[in-house]
Amino acid sequence: MDKLTLINPFIHQDAKLKKGIFLDRIKNVQYLRTRDFVSEFLIGDSYQWDFLTSLHEAINKRVFNFNFSDRLFAFKIKNEFYDWFKNNSIQTIQKQIINWTAAVYLSNHDRKDFFENEIYGVVLNEVKNIVKNYYKVDINESCDHSQNLYEEVSLNTLIVYLQNF
Repeated sequence: MDKLTLINPFIHQDAKLKKGIFLDRIKNVQYLRTRDFVSEFLIGDSYQWDFLTSLHEAINKRVFNFNFSDRLFAFKIKNEFYDWFKNNSIQTIQKQIINWTAAVYLSNHDRKDFFENEIYGVVLNEVKNIVKNYYKVDINESCDHSQNLYEEVSLNTLIVYLQNF
């Protein structure tokens, strides 16, 4: 999967500098600190849930507000995820994740305790509502147990920071 690099066009504003002054200050930068950031779609806390909105805003509005301690200069994202976030509203993406989580929830009977303890409460409540209102048959009764609906589905981004500018 190819990745797309998105660069923060307003980082000079984060530094409270005019663009020309900012570019002059960083013209001799030779290295940038990077880190890999993985966010799974089995949402475990409010931070992961809010990250979806931040990512959507970065892709669609060029607003890089990820609540990281460092200033975000750029990030790489798989083309497929970029297209998904670019072509759908955040509400649609959140509903799709909740529906996918509901299917995973039903396909993993033996992991109900995991879901109860590890999935973010707001998401879990929505998952349970979907299961109650829309799923009439337990997926475990009709699916092949050798296939798991949850196979390494995560959002990998490479994050590049500028420090002390």
